[in-house]
Parts: sequence; C-alpha cells; structure tokens
Amino acid sequence: MKPIIWFTVAVLMAGKAVCQIPADVKGWGKIEWGMTVQQAKTAYGAQAEDSSLEPAPAPYPIDRFTVRGIQIAEFRAIAYVQTKRDSDKVSSVVVEIGSQQDGPRVRSAHFDTAKKLLIEKYGQPKSEDRKLDGDRVNSQVIWTFPSTSITLQWVEQQGQAAFPLGYARINYEAVDKKSLDAL
Repeated sequence: MKPIIWFTVAVLMAGKAVCQIPADVKGWGKIEWGMTVQQAKTAYGAQAEDSSLEPAPAPYPIDRFTVRGIQIAEFRAIAYVQTKRDSDKVSSVVVEIGSQQDGPRVRSAHFDTAKKLLIEKYGQPKSEDRKLDGDRVNSQVIWTFPSTSITLQWVEQQGQAAFPLGYARINYEAVDKKSLDAL
C-alpha cells in the first residue's frame, strides 16, 4: 500500500511543478525589459524586421522592429517591439493576433484562445472587463506581475462600415517601478 501512496504523491508533486504559475514575468519571449533594441534584435535574428510604421504621436511608444511568424495555437501573429520615446531600451511588446481581414467571429476566437492559453501560462487574471458601447465591444483581461503588466484585448467596431473593424492583441508592458514607489 505504501508504494501506491508514494507514487500518488510523486505524480501530484510533478503535476504541480509543471503547472506552476511564474512569480514574475520580466519581458516577452527572448526579450527582457531594459535590453537595447539591438540586443533584442540580435535575440530574434532573421525574424526581426525594422518597423515600417510611422511613429505614433507622443506619449505613445515607438515601434522599433517587428517579429513575424509567431504561432498562437492555430493563429498567426506579429509582435511589435517598442520603446518609450527618446529611449533605446525595450519597454513593451504588442502581439497582434490574426490579420485585419479577419472578421468579428475570427477575432472573437483569437481572443478566447489567447485567454485560455494565457490563463494556463500565468494563472487567473487580476481583472476582466467587457464593455458594450453602442456598436462597439471592448473586452479586456489583465494579468499583473512585479515587472510586467499583460493585457489581452479584443475591440470590435460594427458601425456603418461595410467591413467591421477590430483587433485582438496582447500587450506586454514593463511596469514603471518608480511610479509604483510613488503610490
């Protein structure tokens, strides 16, 4: 009888070790917050492509390069590696799931799949919110860690457009520890 008990305990402990939620997340993929753009590009090698997007107005981050060919379940994604304005240090990564040609049902599936996978990896979210504002849906799920905030978002705008506009994305962002210390 004792060997069965020890075997059961060993299986349970092994399962716990495999499913353990991280205490902190210090970046995204091969990138750690604070790396220079060049260090992050080197980490991704040939997958890293210079950004062709025009910088957004202040105070938004600047896309420095993209990482294409990311697979999330059966969906393709592109990551936009960003820095704060006037900085060479990576501080956020936005992962766009799918393409702009995807319709609302596909974007909804992207969101649901990404949420499931993020819960498996990071545990239950800190908050979840879904707002309906006329013909606009904004769903947001947030995980927080000492070094990183992760936001999964699905936005859908039906409106009068022939093609509904929307996106599903995951935003990994370095936590500004100076701001937290001020609170």
